[in-house]
Amino acid sequence: MMNDDLLLSRRVLDQIARENIQPKSRMYFFLEALKTWFLVLISIFIGGHSLGILIYFASHLDFALLPLFLKTDEKVLLLFSVLVWFVGLVLGSVFGYRRYRKTKKGYRIESFNLILLVIVGVFGVGLLSYKTEATVYFEQKLHKYLPVYQPWESLKIRVWSRPEEGLLAGSILKIVDEKNIEMRDFKGEVWRLDLSQSLIRKRVSLEEGVLVKVIGELKQNDFLVKEVRPWMGRRGKGRCFYQQNKVDCLKNNY
Repeated sequence: MMNDDLLLSRRVLDQIARENIQPKSRMYFFLEALKTWFLVLISIFIGGHSLGILIYFASHLDFALLPLFLKTDEKVLLLFSVLVWFVGLVLGSVFGYRRYRKTKKGYRIESFNLILLVIVGVFGVGLLSYKTEATVYFEQKLHKYLPVYQPWESLKIRVWSRPEEGLLAGSILKIVDEKNIEMRDFKGEVWRLDLSQSLIRKRVSLEEGVLVKVIGELKQNDFLVKEVRPWMGRRGKGRCFYQQNKVDCLKNNY
């Protein structure tokens, strides 16, 4: 037995000498651990911000008008946008889970608890991203480096700039009377809106400077309105909500 151990030791020493294997310094292991934790955090960061943008989509989307939206050419871009961030959410979460397993104590935590920990981390980052409007920043950055990607507000502007198809949006310029208002759209054109037969949603405030989207019928330079809806979704305000000229703000940013 001792001879076998001695033989094994000699083989190991010979291999070390032959391959010139050098001992790793403590700094090496420290940097490796640092790199692993960095990858864990960046994965959670990516997954969280992807979730934040999906929350942003859901909170700003008027689901009652989703069938109308899906009839437009922009539906492909919308589905592509959702797919991009869904993939980011999944990959960030899975990669974060797997990288954590490679940390010094990663093997100790049970799979269920680790999955729960990753979910909490991703959800926390996503909620913070949505609340701080970092989602808008990341959308614009992705559009800059991936032009085929279109930010959500850009898609909305394109969809609601089709008066010939009965879709129009813009900022209220003037309240003419109880049944007529003037509105400037995203192309700078001024429209007179006939509200005599329109349904005005509860959250709509017909005041100068307010952004609205309307469904109706084009009548030369007038627009016979059937329904008036707020520009933003159920809970969203957006980065241009507090700007005095919201149309120009949206046009400049999207």
